[in-house]
Amino acid sequence: PCAPQHVFGGSIYSIAVDPYDKNTVYVGGGPWLWKSIDGGDTWKRCAGITDRVNSIRISPDDTQYVTVTTGAARNPSDGSGFFMSLDGGESFSCTLHGVCFDHELQPGNPNRIYLIRRETAGPWAYFYISDDGGISWQQRELPVYSVICGRLAVSEAPGGEEYVYALTTSDSWGYDSGPQGGKGAPSVLLSKDAGNTW
Repeated sequence: PCAPQHVFGGSIYSIAVDPYDKNTVYVGGGPWLWKSIDGGDTWKRCAGITDRVNSIRISPDDTQYVTVTTGAARNPSDGSGFFMSLDGGESFSCTLHGVCFDHELQPGNPNRIYLIRRETAGPWAYFYISDDGGISWQQRELPVYSVICGRLAVSEAPGGEEYVYALTTSDSWGYDSGPQGGKGAPSVLLSKDAGNTW
């Protein structure tokens, strides 16, 4: 096992392995991001990340470029947002605040990033695209409304580089009612043109 005595500070929500170095791994544990360069034997906490890490991506063009999304839907904080590192996790800067649930890099074009995000104080989540590696963002429409959270997936299959899948949950009164109450209406969405239309 990897460092069986290491305390990550809470539940683990995300993990990513360097595509060119099997011993370099990032883990989102508790409200922090952790990095190991020895296959998990030892861990170092990355500075600048102070909220739950929902997703981690490492650019295949430059593994020093690491991006993470952070934020807990019910307890957002000033540490919620989209963060990018240009030095392998030594430091991070936030380019977009809010509860960021998930993100993906477009295969073959990692400067194009897809994101599902909710305003810190707002009720609904939206889909965003960046074409400059996460520096600036544009909001795009989804064919469903009142989205409260979501996850993303991309295709690395030949000819599928512009495919984006989104799993969303929408607020729907009375949907899935049961002992725990309504959980929301799920949708699986597909874009075949890199997130422009769905």
